[in-house]
Amino acid sequence: MARDLENGKEERFAGLKKPYLAALRGDWDDMKRFFDNNPEHLLAPLTIDKDTAFHIAAYSEEKELLQHLVQLLPASFSLFEALNKKNKHGNNTFHELAATDEVETAEFLVKKLQAASGADEIRGSRLKELLEERTQLGETPLYRAAALGKTKMAKFIAKKIGNSNLRYHFRRNDPVSILHIAVIGQHFDTAIWLLGKDEELAKGLETNNLTCLHLLAKMPSAFRSSFHIGILKKILCYCLPSQMEDEDIDDDDDTDNGRDHKKFSRSMYRRNFCSKYLLITQVTQLGYH
Repeated sequence: MARDLENGKEERFAGLKKPYLAALRGDWDDMKRFFDNNPEHLLAPLTIDKDTAFHIAAYSEEKELLQHLVQLLPASFSLFEALNKKNKHGNNTFHELAATDEVETAEFLVKKLQAASGADEIRGSRLKELLEERTQLGETPLYRAAALGKTKMAKFIAKKIGNSNLRYHFRRNDPVSILHIAVIGQHFDTAIWLLGKDEELAKGLETNNLTCLHLLAKMPSAFRSSFHIGILKKILCYCLPSQMEDEDIDDDDDTDNGRDHKKFSRSMYRRNFCSKYLLITQVTQLGYH
């Protein structure tokens, strides 16, 4: 019996080998052609993680593919069902989109969902349900966007959720808040935006009873040890000393590409430094030491 079930499983996946290989190659036209002829397989798992075509299109940032798949959905599948289909990790399509900055694609899906749901969507129930779904770790799409530093996507999702319901999305299954996870990932711009949404996040304690300020203090890489915080307060971010920017950059490459890389690295370091400094300043001004 077990062997028969295994054979059935192998046979089922063998029929989906073509779109799986097309996805591996990044051959989206071939993937479209397969589902043009086999729309009944749109919600079938294609990978070991049980990703459907919708998951793959979302995390691959393939807007045209995702739009194409939406148009192919047979009457037996609702758009809500397709977008809410979860993979092995509990991710639906919006969880995968949250890992990108494809806000335009997210807006497209929201509008399609609203059109498909009709009067029921006036109350926002379908979209609300999609955005409140949690992964196995307990992460909503908003939490996931913040964890990966996708500030544009986080702002878009937050707008759709509405300020009155945001706090539901600030926690997962453990004590690590949405602010903690943004700081741990050194996504300081995202963290500053989150503090603007809810200052109380600065008080939160994570698994080791650390606040976000404690976590920041454990990240010396974003500052140079020769600088004291009292000195930092006197420095304007756009006037950071050039020797600080150059310290970790290899000067051997004098090609155009090398110079561009140095310029980009300096710019990113400057931004990282400023964002962390501004975040520390904001938290300390709130009095959450």
